[in-house]
Amino acid sequence: MAALLVLVGAPRTAEAHAILLSIDPANGEVVEDSPGTIAVTFTETVRVDDDAVTLLDDTGASVAVDVEVVGDELRISPTSPLDDGTYVVSWRVVSIDSHPVSGGSVFHVGAATLDDVVIDRAASPTGLGALRALADALVYGTALVSVGASWFARRWSAPAISAVVRRAALAGLGALVIATAARVGEFDGSWSGIANLDGWSGALDGAVGLLAVCVGTGLVVLASTGPAGRGAVGRWAVGAGAVLVGLVVEGHTRSADSDGVAALGGVVHLAAGSLWLGGVAALVIGRRRELADSQRWRAAVVDVSAVAIWAVVAVAAGGTALAVTIAPDLGAQLWSRWGVLLLVKVILVIGLVGLGWYHRARVIPRLEVADVDVGADGVDARFRRSLGAELALFAGVVAVTGVLVSSPPEAAAIVEPQVVSADPVSELVELSSGVGSARIVVTPAALGVNEVFVTLTDLAGAPLELVWDPIIEAAAPDLGVGPLVLPPHRLGDGSYHALVDLALAGRWEITVQARTGTFESGRATVHLTLD
Repeated sequence: MAALLVLVGAPRTAEAHAILLSIDPANGEVVEDSPGTIAVTFTETVRVDDDAVTLLDDTGASVAVDVEVVGDELRISPTSPLDDGTYVVSWRVVSIDSHPVSGGSVFHVGAATLDDVVIDRAASPTGLGALRALADALVYGTALVSVGASWFARRWSAPAISAVVRRAALAGLGALVIATAARVGEFDGSWSGIANLDGWSGALDGAVGLLAVCVGTGLVVLASTGPAGRGAVGRWAVGAGAVLVGLVVEGHTRSADSDGVAALGGVVHLAAGSLWLGGVAALVIGRRRELADSQRWRAAVVDVSAVAIWAVVAVAAGGTALAVTIAPDLGAQLWSRWGVLLLVKVILVIGLVGLGWYHRARVIPRLEVADVDVGADGVDARFRRSLGAELALFAGVVAVTGVLVSSPPEAAAIVEPQVVSADPVSELVELSSGVGSARIVVTPAALGVNEVFVTLTDLAGAPLELVWDPIIEAAAPDLGVGPLVLPPHRLGDGSYHALVDLALAGRWEITVQARTGTFESGRATVHLTLD
């Protein structure tokens, strides 16, 4: 029966998120007068709620600001002139692929006050991510079953299968509401954000709204479409199209610079997978009902098998299009959390391939024989049991997919943290993309203003060629600070310099992101602990 559903809802890379390009005033900059506006520029349009931006003075007190987004620029304007001192600005924006992106920066007015900066920043509850992953898996599973099974219910004029499709579609609508609520909470950074009506309004204005409207409308149409009757084919096409487009619009295919190749590949990929899964589900559902007759059962098995052959080809083609346009180098992430999840998914798919080969080569030819034993101990019974195993494996694939689409790959190459005082830190770290390495020097590696020197080389030791200047960031996750973007100054081919004000004692990370292609970049990170 079918087999190679490589990636249902292909994993999507974090590299397609909105990337911070510049901050004015720059991180660590000392300005003589109070800035009228703090301008934060990204690589793409972002969305932000007023309460997702904070400006704190050096006592930890919140400073009133007005917030607006103009194109790809976030503008934060203090409502009154700032007094002399150190200020920390932090933000949480949403990129056009619906993923939250947070960051922060430190600047000084008049003179720097380096001590006693208090950062009050609550971490986003991890339970929201788990809820979203679970709900996403349910949305994918029920939506794909609804699309595929309703097609075969129409072909076979099977009302009982249509009734199950209706229940699956209604379950998908419930999961969609939960998934949307989890996204709203993630944007706000708290569980209480789910009850924020303004948060719902803002979330539904973007890709999340497109997902909810398209998938929700498609599921309603599929639930109301019977197996026969005038216009049944047209209603199925409208419902299936809305569901598939909705599952594609929210994600990195929306922000990928691929002239629609990624989006088209995603639709083809999901459409083929839905016919395969829906066909297997329809056989399991209908065996004891409309397909109880042996002759009709055999015809249905052959029908699904024929569709599945073409589904395998389409899944492979769609997956290839996605990989070419949006996937990073997978080898560099093989043993990351994301890579391990992908390996688990591949193992499950291999199991599906094995069952598919077994069905087509050993079972279906015997079912096509008119006098085959269809009793409880015959080949038909064994076939039905293997169909159940196939559905169980597919449930695992969908579950892993729910986590993959909610958890973009980690791209940083991490070195072990070290404790230093006033001695410079110098580390040679391989870029996660595997195209070269980064020499990162932090001096004097002490509290206060530090210099960061970065030298990027390829595998042959020559200066690494980049699409644009590297992104250099500093963060102290345990303190809730950052990432702070450090504007790089080019010293020569492959060599860059930046300044960073490490105002707080604790563990810091300096990360360099080097983009060597539109969708290919590598990261390297060093750690230092300041007393």
